[in-house]
Amino acid sequence: MSNSLARFFPPPTFLTGPAVGLDISDQSVKFVELTGRAGQVRFVRAGWSEIPRGAIEAGVIKDAKAVTAVLARLAEEHQLKQVIVALPEEQTYIIELDLPKVRASQIRESVELSVVDYLRFPAAEAVLDFELLPDINQADAWLPVVATVLPQAVAQSYGLVLTAAGLTPTAFELESQALARALLSPGVEAVMIIDIGRARTSFYAATNGIVRYGATINTVSGDILTKRLIQQKNWSLEEAERQKINQGLIGEAAVATALEPLVVLLSDEIEHRLFAWSHDNHQSLLRTDIKRIVLIGGQATLPGLAGLLENRLKLPVTIGNPWQNTIHVNQLVDIPFNYAVGLATAVGLALRNIW
Repeated sequence: MSNSLARFFPPPTFLTGPAVGLDISDQSVKFVELTGRAGQVRFVRAGWSEIPRGAIEAGVIKDAKAVTAVLARLAEEHQLKQVIVALPEEQTYIIELDLPKVRASQIRESVELSVVDYLRFPAAEAVLDFELLPDINQADAWLPVVATVLPQAVAQSYGLVLTAAGLTPTAFELESQALARALLSPGVEAVMIIDIGRARTSFYAATNGIVRYGATINTVSGDILTKRLIQQKNWSLEEAERQKINQGLIGEAAVATALEPLVVLLSDEIEHRLFAWSHDNHQSLLRTDIKRIVLIGGQATLPGLAGLLENRLKLPVTIGNPWQNTIHVNQLVDIPFNYAVGLATAVGLALRNIW
């Protein structure tokens, strides 16, 4: 297992200009372009397009032709060329490791040997990256590492559709790390990011800006909330979406009553992830309790959601601001906040070239 994302998809040496962040999910593709430098970042533009249903499922490309067509249209419409791309979290392992301290030249080999027991596919078919953790509660004899592993075939499939669409990927990165870059300020405080999308909900725990834990479920999502209203109220899809967005958990009682059981289920899932985070300590990777929760994703602004979760979890719960590490103080972005929260991954990807 000698592959890394950088080695598997090395960017051409002649490409030195900034790229846009490109977030490809099961249901849509979004991009954000930024310019400037650290501390003086400016928003340039953003765009998105729908992915045909079934073309991507749980992060796996099922219909490469359909995905390529969407990407090609988006690239042509917006004159896109170089992109930084998020790889699907559903297909990725985030693994914390305690390694006996070795020479720098031996770290990769040590990581490769250590992750084998965690994988459900042959190690020879894996793409591996890793990051050394800062010295947080670190015992002298141990080297704390966070490794990210995904199947080579998944990574390659994204590279192929991008290239076929006329796009040049200058870097690949996990969605979770892009979100952390967009939403979190420097510091060692433990934060849980909860990304609530149309098809799934993901949970990421991060300290010092590094994602150290990740999990994804499909039992609570925007589509499931909408389907609940359709079933309970006999509304059309369009009416159910409208009522969900406008009423949420604090508007019409009938809407809140229909949605609340699913939000309680979400709260229970968060409790489970908080427990998993705090009770999985390693020799040198002692984990501090989560201090706050940040909601992000297209469903994060559901009226009343943050407040209900805060009351149940007894933790501060806020809606993440995707622009907090991005927008120059004097710049206004003409994008509704309800839409902007769905751009956070693309924002974080674009920041990679600037930070």
